[in-house]
Amino acid sequence: MQKKLMINHVFAFMQQARLFPASRRAFVAVSGGVDSMVLLHILKSISEIAPDRLKELTVLHINHGTRSSNLQEEKFVIKMASQLNLKTKVARLNFSLNQPNFESSARDERYLHLMRYLAPDDLLYTAHHIDDSFEWSLLSLLKSSSPESSIGIPVLNRRVARPLMSLSKNQIKSYARECKILFLDDPSNKDERFERNFLRPIIAKLASRFPQYLKHYVNRANQLALNANCSRMVEANSSPPQLFVLSGAEDWSALIDLSSNGNFLFATEQILASLQHLSVARRGVWSIPIQKLISAAKANKWGPHLLSGSISVFSFFSVLVFCKSSAEAKLFGQMEQGLLLELKRIKDADIPTLSYLQSKKNTEKVHRFHQLPLFAISTDQEIEKMLPTLRRQFRYFKLAFAYAQENGIWIQLFSRLLFVWQKEKNQSRQFKVVPCNLLGP
Repeated sequence: MQKKLMINHVFAFMQQARLFPASRRAFVAVSGGVDSMVLLHILKSISEIAPDRLKELTVLHINHGTRSSNLQEEKFVIKMASQLNLKTKVARLNFSLNQPNFESSARDERYLHLMRYLAPDDLLYTAHHIDDSFEWSLLSLLKSSSPESSIGIPVLNRRVARPLMSLSKNQIKSYARECKILFLDDPSNKDERFERNFLRPIIAKLASRFPQYLKHYVNRANQLALNANCSRMVEANSSPPQLFVLSGAEDWSALIDLSSNGNFLFATEQILASLQHLSVARRGVWSIPIQKLISAAKANKWGPHLLSGSISVFSFFSVLVFCKSSAEAKLFGQMEQGLLLELKRIKDADIPTLSYLQSKKNTEKVHRFHQLPLFAISTDQEIEKMLPTLRRQFRYFKLAFAYAQENGIWIQLFSRLLFVWQKEKNQSRQFKVVPCNLLGP
């Protein structure tokens, strides 16, 4: 991954996970190893491109006093920070590698000293990454019965944030090589008296046999965090959508978010059920395709998204339509004929007047009667000021879109209309709108 792409990737992760301090001031725990040195360089770059998010960085280093080389490591960190025009604060401890429960005791004492530098709105950044989280989960699985271990290391725990939880160890090493970042090797990382070091050769064997293990771990951990309502990857104070599954015989199904927020992060189980129902393959690995599909839906990419098992998926903001690839043309051909029929009726029809509250009641009625309007159409010119007509042409609705354009008819995704309507400060506005129920009875 190139330097700029890596920095942008971490920056986007920090934005989504809300890992920027309210004070715009943060401290970085730097040991001198490759992980913390890469973190330091990336955060320095982010502070330069986004000073409105991160203005002041200070390096914190802990000298554990466990070996003679600790003083050289301390001097190295101070020198590297100085080259980046950053100040360094050092805390000196007096530990022995031979003392009982060294890892736990050193960690507790380390955080105790590090947190003393922080003001209430500051954050401490540490260099934990995805591989660290996997090691921690595996250790916890072996030593504890708590289900929380499967979620992994928290991205944010009180005032400790971990931006590199968006990267693997291999990506960190690649970045260090590309940017020629100097770092030190800690010889204690090879001491198998410590539990994590004991596990690493075992994990390396697992990786050679199961090369996708980290991707599956991340997807599973993210879903568990969502289910436990502790994920940082959703908006603050957001709640799971109201999901409804509509089944169309053997050839298609639809997943509808009745809250109209277009975010299917909480819907992986329902998506998986729809894919397994339609797939011609008896077995398949779905976790990565599902995550890509959720991202595509969030970006409002209609599709078709072609998946293994001869499945096509189409996303219409808050509606996902799944169908067998062989039934795709027939299904959407029937839907376009229904849309065209509604468009041709609209000139002479008695168009109902809908307000946001009436639309909400309509949505509740949809839930009861197992159907949801896919599109909304109108001849009311005022609605264009709130939400412009849909200009984009879907390949199976070209005739309907062309007819709407030629006749000056406003057309939009119904779920998009509800989403914008709910954000309107003046919810008393009314429009003449026809919801087009193309899905279901």
